[in-house]
Amino acid sequence: PKRLRTERFNPSKDTIVDGTHLLRGEITTIDFTTRDFTADGKNHRSFDVALDLTSRDNQLTPEQLQQVADNVQNTIDQAINGKHTLPGGRQLHMQLSVQSTPWSDDLMTTWQDKPGSRPPVEITTDDTTHQHRWNPDDNPAVLVHEVMHYLGAKEGYHADHHLFNTQNRPGVMGHDA
Repeated sequence: PKRLRTERFNPSKDTIVDGTHLLRGEITTIDFTTRDFTADGKNHRSFDVALDLTSRDNQLTPEQLQQVADNVQNTIDQAINGKHTLPGGRQLHMQLSVQSTPWSDDLMTTWQDKPGSRPPVEITTDDTTHQHRWNPDDNPAVLVHEVMHYLGAKEGYHADHHLFNTQNRPGVMGHDA
């Protein structure tokens, strides 16, 4: 297996935070392991995304967090696995693996400082979904969209506030999610 962990920064058009030298924009965490395998006589390339699921003040049980992950994996299995062929002929396979992590106030900001850590995702119904915060009431395709960011997929829709923009595209990274 080969692992990639990096970030992509997409600056906003209004780039400087007033009164600072800080850049305004969005950071995408890219973190996955890839491996090749053969099953049923077909060659596959698997992209494994490992995340820590948590809920603020441990409002959700580990079983409830696992159910969110199971729903996302089921959607990945239905919409992606075995349905796409990569250049070179390998079948695309995605696997989401999660662990439940107890909530701590600094979890979302200090995980990168800990070697071997997994990106955390807060599961909550109190907010909108983005890469590190998922609302399980959203369409499961929206959560698959967020998992795809961990593979490096960029937004597939136009956002006026981005300096470097994307044109609207169909599919899970666009407005179809």
